[in-house]
Parts: sequence; C-alpha cells; structure tokens
Amino acid sequence: GPHAALLGLENRAEALLGSVFRMDEWMEENGSLSADEEFVGRIRHERDDALYALRLIRVQIRSAREALSVGGLGG
Repeated sequence: GPHAALLGLENRAEALLGSVFRMDEWMEENGSLSADEEFVGRIRHERDDALYALRLIRVQIRSAREALSVGGLGG
C-alpha cells in the first residue's frame, strides 16, 4: 500500500544519490586527467539526469508522506 510505495521511493532516491556520489568522486579523480572529453561529458549528463530524477522523487516522497499523515489523522 502507501507505506510500500513510500519505501520504494525512498530506496530509489537513496540509489540515485549513491550514483551521483560515485559520479562526483569519479569526476574529481579522473575528470581533469581524462583526454576523452566526450566520456566526461556523458558522465556529467548522466549526473544531471540523476539529479533531476532525484528532485522529482523528493517531491513524490513529500506528497506520499503528506498523504500518509493525512490518512493517519483521519483514521
């Protein structure tokens, strides 16, 4: 139900955050040394996509929590 959906969203957000963290680490270690600017550009693009998805999921998490708290007050 709603709790399972919220847990799924939270797990997805955690996975995305981990991906962004790993991409940031990689770019710090390799981004300036890499001769392959196209590859670095793809990593940056993937990171931007992940951040956008994370923002959307955070909105969904907020809405799911509000729905649970409203539902909890009414029951």
